[in-house]
Amino acid sequence: MTELEHYAFGDFELDVEDRRLLKARRPIALPPKTYDVLAHLVRSAGRLVTKRELLERVWPDSFVEEGILSVHISGLRKALSDDDRAPLFVETVARSGYRFIAPVARVPARAAAGVFGNWTNVSASLPLPPRDPDVYELVGRGRAHLLTHSFKDVPRAIEAYEAAIALDPDFAAAHAGVAVAYCRRTEFRLGDRAESFARAKTAALRALALDDDCADAQFALATVSYLGEWDWVGAERSLQRALAIDPTHAEACVLYGRVLETQGRLTDGLEMKRRALERDPLSPLIHLAISMSFWHQRRYDEMIAWASRNASSNACVCPAFTWSAADSRIIGKVL
Repeated sequence: MTELEHYAFGDFELDVEDRRLLKARRPIALPPKTYDVLAHLVRSAGRLVTKRELLERVWPDSFVEEGILSVHISGLRKALSDDDRAPLFVETVARSGYRFIAPVARVPARAAAGVFGNWTNVSASLPLPPRDPDVYELVGRGRAHLLTHSFKDVPRAIEAYEAAIALDPDFAAAHAGVAVAYCRRTEFRLGDRAESFARAKTAALRALALDDDCADAQFALATVSYLGEWDWVGAERSLQRALAIDPTHAEACVLYGRVLETQGRLTDGLEMKRRALERDPLSPLIHLAISMSFWHQRRYDEMIAWASRNASSNACVCPAFTWSAADSRIIGKVL
């Protein structure tokens, strides 16, 4: 019979099988991947665990950026009340990885039953729902502002998402929304590019640290990869993950179409955007994206027809689409 894994360190106990972290017999909530990082560090206590080893262990079937580790380690230190400048539990080894430095004791199964047996079989590492119902409304409001694709609505989207985070800093979708909003801010040239993308990447990684099975979080990282880092391969991986989680994610389909077009796959890109249209046929964002597909294919009359669908319902979407057909043909000859 395989011995169960129960560990004790400092004031904490860790039950690997039941995914429980306790302090003084009270459960400590951790996002799932943060818990997995802790479990591997505790199992490897005393030795250096490289960043590559952690990525391969915690995300064996996914491609994730190394930077996400710092987000999980930060969350772990917060849960353990650890100080990165004078750590008692997790030591950072510069440019290499991390080491769990606290003494760790393996708790015998019989003793562990007394420690953990009084708790229900609900994992303390499961992500928590929003603490306040208003968070749902604020996130929905932020998304609605972004879907207009209006430069005037981008600051309103950021304001709504940041209000949601203030109410519940552990809600992944709110951080994902902030990331996308800051990317959109840069697309409309409303702020400093470097600052906006830095904020966007931090928010996207935070969203993934809280819940990497959140389609919005994967979409946010794809948006940062594509617009901020020109990493088309990384963006495509994140979009595939987002659509595997939620095949109805219209914004992910739109961005995937853009990524495909950037790679020269114009027909595939348009088809992906049409998939988004099936999910949200009234979206100004999708109409504009399809009009740009026809622009890339130099089908200017169709481009104007699709762009004009936005004009009556959303006059601020993009002033550039007040061109006439003649203007488009002239520009087409130049291009």
